[in-house]
Amino acid sequence: MSDKTDITARQKEILCLFAWSKKESSGQILELLSSNISIATLKRDLTSLGDKGYIRRSGGNKDSEYSLTNFGLLHRSFDMGSYYLIPETDRRALISFNLEIFNILKQEELFTSEELHKLDSTTATFKRNAINASDVIYKKELERFVIEFSWKSSKIEGNTYTLLETEKLIREGLKKSDRTDFETAMILNHKKAYEFILDQASDTNPELSRRILEQIHSLVVADLGIGVGLRKAAIGISGSLYRPLSLIYQIEEQLQELINCINARSRPYEKALIAVLGESYLQPFEDGNKRTARVLANGLLLQAGYAPLSYRSVNEQDYKEACLTFYEQNSIDAFKQIFIEQYVFAAENYNISKNM
Repeated sequence: MSDKTDITARQKEILCLFAWSKKESSGQILELLSSNISIATLKRDLTSLGDKGYIRRSGGNKDSEYSLTNFGLLHRSFDMGSYYLIPETDRRALISFNLEIFNILKQEELFTSEELHKLDSTTATFKRNAINASDVIYKKELERFVIEFSWKSSKIEGNTYTLLETEKLIREGLKKSDRTDFETAMILNHKKAYEFILDQASDTNPELSRRILEQIHSLVVADLGIGVGLRKAAIGISGSLYRPLSLIYQIEEQLQELINCINARSRPYEKALIAVLGESYLQPFEDGNKRTARVLANGLLLQAGYAPLSYRSVNEQDYKEACLTFYEQNSIDAFKQIFIEQYVFAAENYNISKNM
């Protein structure tokens, strides 16, 4: 399949005009396109996108219609920084859960060969850096990672603890007096959940199970007044018309589909990317889903001896907007770039591959 960088800026815009499972004629696309081009030029672009696997054509020459392929759905590129500013009703978004998404994620290529080469080279560096590390270094580095992961993952969810305050809380048990008990527990829960997945990383059975996922969630939301187990009521997403599934039997079915999808992929990067996006998209629990997803994804990386992600250098708004384009468009493009950047950052900045 073609690398997305092989397409022009105009072709990227054309792809973003497609809605999933909806067919468009060239005339309809031309009306929506901001560029002032001829129908002949547009058809050349559509042919090129078809040749590269992003769209498919149906019908005869006079009544041709075009629709996204599974590959095109996942790899459309949206303009981060401005997508969130588009009114909710104008985003041409998927407002209901795509029941096909986990089957698509199970089968399609998620990373290009260049991206995989970069990730594999980074993993080799991560493992090589720890060859001569002592137990003392490993423990100090691990503590630093846990502090930074607990801080940033919580900050993404609006927690106001600073990094220094988080360090004092985890190392010395010193709660900041003007922080709420909720914020304090959120930080400490990350530490407990991470310790749990460290223990699980040595498990001889590499397959993810619903039991493990629910155990992670219960640790993430402990003492926060949040129910455990699958949710039984509808929930919404702030700033979006997208609504996750509301019926518990559907949530249960799709959670198993997500677990099957993760277990079916062979590469740890794929497993982790699907876990962090898929669990956040499904929202199987009443709260704490994205935190659980980040811990889960790290557990899958740890189990393979790969670098876990602290998200230390990620911009929170970028993270949320990348999630939003997956919720509303099922595009993995923006979040995948964050994933790669944060994986490289983690592998180069934390010497914690010892004993994994």
